Amino acid sequence: MTLMFQRVTRNYARNGYFPTDEDTTSQVLERLTVAQPPVSGGVINVLDPCCGEGAAIAETGDWLRQQSTSFDDDIEVRLYGVELDRDRAYAAKPRLNQCLHSDINDTLIQIKGFQLLWLNPPYGNSLADHQHGESGERLEKLFYKRTFDTLCVGGIMVLIIPHYVLDKAFSQWLCRHFTNVTCHRAAVDTYKQVVILGERTRYQSTLQTALNRHLMAIGQGEVQAPPLDGLSQGYTVPVSEPVGIYASPRLESIKPDPEQLSEVIDQYPGLWADYERLLLPSECPLRPPLCALSDWHLSLMLAAGAVSGVVISESGQTLLVKGQTHKGKSTKVTVEESPDGALVQTQVSTDKFMPQIRGIDFTPETLGTIVTIQ
Repeated sequence: MTLMFQRVTRNYARNGYFPTDEDTTSQVLERLTVAQPPVSGGVINVLDPCCGEGAAIAETGDWLRQQSTSFDDDIEVRLYGVELDRDRAYAAKPRLNQCLHSDINDTLIQIKGFQLLWLNPPYGNSLADHQHGESGERLEKLFYKRTFDTLCVGGIMVLIIPHYVLDKAFSQWLCRHFTNVTCHRAAVDTYKQVVILGERTRYQSTLQTALNRHLMAIGQGEVQAPPLDGLSQGYTVPVSEPVGIYASPRLESIKPDPEQLSEVIDQYPGLWADYERLLLPSECPLRPPLCALSDWHLSLMLAAGAVSGVVISESGQTLLVKGQTHKGKSTKVTVEESPDGALVQTQVSTDKFMPQIRGIDFTPETLGTIVTIQ
C-alpha cells in the first residue's frame, strides 16, 4: 500500500521533513530512566519507524547509555530505524545499529522485541484504495497500528502527533494498549503536536473511561493539553536479557533496494563463498577404480556428467565424448507346462538404465568419425 499521495510525497521531499525539535526531545528524555537490569549484560532495543536522519533516536540512545552508567552491569543500547526517504535513511545508517530504507508496509518488525518506541509519524492521509472501497486512513493511525505491538510488556512509547488526530478510535486504542498515559503539548507545537507517553500493557478489555474522555477532549479542542515542561511523572525503560528475540529483534525489508541487498550479502554470504569448492569440479587427479565398473556405476557417472570432454587413449586416438543415460526395459519370456498339460507363458519386464557414450573422432587418420559405445 502506498503511504502518501504523490503530491504530498513531493511536498514532503521538497519542503523538508518535520523531525522532533530539540526542546521537545530533551524534555521527553528528562522523564526517562533505566530500570535495574535483571541479569548482567542487559539490553535495551529502541525503535524509530520513521527515523529521518536519526537525530532523535541517536540522542535517545546517548541518554539511555548515560542513565545506565549508574549500574555496575553493562547495558547495551541498540538503535533500530526505518525511513522512507533514501537520502535521510543513508544519513541515519552510521548513527544506528540498523536502519532500513523502506516503506513501513514493506517491513517485517519483531513483535514485542523492543523496550522503547519513539514514534513521530508523518502527518496526513494515506492513499485511498478505491478499488476495494477503502478510504485514506490517517498516517498517524497507520504507523501506530503497525508498530505499537513491537513493544514488550512494560515498554515505553513516545508518540508525537497533532492533537486533532485523537478521535474516538485513537483514544480508545491508547486506553486499551497502554497504562500510565500522559498527554502534553510539545515544546514547539508548530503543527499543534502533543506528546503522549505510556507504558505498554496487555490488552485491557475494560476501558479507562476518564482517560478516554480526556484524550478525546484534547483531540476536539475542548481542552488544551498542558505544556510538556510541566510533566512531573517519570517513565522507566525496562532492561531485558539479551536472549531470544531481544538478542537480535527482527527488522527486515521485503523489498530491499540493490544497495541494501548488497550489504546483507556482504554480512551473510551464505554458501556463495564456498560455491567453487562445493559445486565446481575438483582439480584433484582422478584415480582408477579398484574394481571394474558395472552398468549401474557407468549410468551414474554419465548422469552426473563425469564422462564427457576430450579423451585420449593409450594408442593416441583422440575422442570428444558426451555421455548420457536413458531408461529402458529388459523383457524375459518363460514357457511352462501346467499340471493339466496347458502351456503357460510368463513375460517379465524389468526397468534398466541404458548408458550410452557418443564421441567424435579427432584422430587425424579417422577425423570426423562418429563413435557410439553402449
